[in-house]
Amino acid sequence: KVKELDNVRYMIRENEGYDTTAWKVAMERWREELSAYDSVVLANNSCVYAIDLIDVLTKADGYDMYGLYAHSKTMNPLELNITAGRFLHTYFIVVGRDLYNSNAFKAYWDAVKKRGED
Repeated sequence: KVKELDNVRYMIRENEGYDTTAWKVAMERWREELSAYDSVVLANNSCVYAIDLIDVLTKADGYDMYGLYAHSKTMNPLELNITAGRFLHTYFIVVGRDLYNSNAFKAYWDAVKKRGED
């Protein structure tokens, strides 16, 4: 049902490379269109958690980048005991408008190599 929403963009591609490869393709395809939004959510089909998007996006407001953390209503069902502190899962990230539209963010994605590129 999510794919049928007007403000959702999705792509089908070969399951090659890492999540960052998919994000690079998304940046190439929709960079300008997505630049108008307050938040851009990047999620892949391995993100199978019951995510309360209102909760996550409310908490993400004001952050440059936000992910699924233990203080969210969304918990990792594997109940991993991570002692290294907070970290971003590459299968679901929220990027704020200022970071998304920054030259550094654009340069980062332009520099990411796709699988098989030299």
